[in-house]
Amino acid sequence: MQTGRALSQIETSKLISACSDSSDPSSLRDVAIVSLGIGSGLRRNELSSLKISDIDFSDQKITAIGKGNKQRLVTATEIVFIRLQKWLEVRGKEGCPELFVCIGKHGDIRHEQKMSPMAIFKMIEKRAKAAGIEKFTPHDLRRTFATRMLDVGADISIVKEAMGHSSINTAQRYDRRGFDKVRDYIRAIAI
Repeated sequence: MQTGRALSQIETSKLISACSDSSDPSSLRDVAIVSLGIGSGLRRNELSSLKISDIDFSDQKITAIGKGNKQRLVTATEIVFIRLQKWLEVRGKEGCPELFVCIGKHGDIRHEQKMSPMAIFKMIEKRAKAAGIEKFTPHDLRRTFATRMLDVGADISIVKEAMGHSSINTAQRYDRRGFDKVRDYIRAIAI
């Protein structure tokens, strides 16, 4: 039995909307985190440890430190970089080097306190509930990324590279396209 799931396009739209309801700092930060998770497949630990200096806006590249302290280069769509830039404009570059920092109840940005992986998990839970969508984990954003890459025709070896896996078998476990996609492909076979 497979665990985890990929979010539908409707769910991700609702999630982004739930994060974008206002212009307060937490909304800007959260929409950047969610967009980056869906748009680049970063793990929550990678999101938590991402530094401002790891983002190259001009070339739209991100240097992430993944499992085993391995460095990898990732990218994302332009809208992800726009959302990251909006967050960075509000966050500023002072304080700790990490991009995502905590925000107090009254919208005060805590520049010296990076978001922990657990804080990202709790934010995702809160935003999912606000969006009225079924519970999911931050890792499901990664599954969504992989499935969407496959949906647009990316070869599994490209998905493997994008996710920083050393094995295609690992990347295949993230494929959540389901039976309907299998049926679509089978119906397209000429006999």
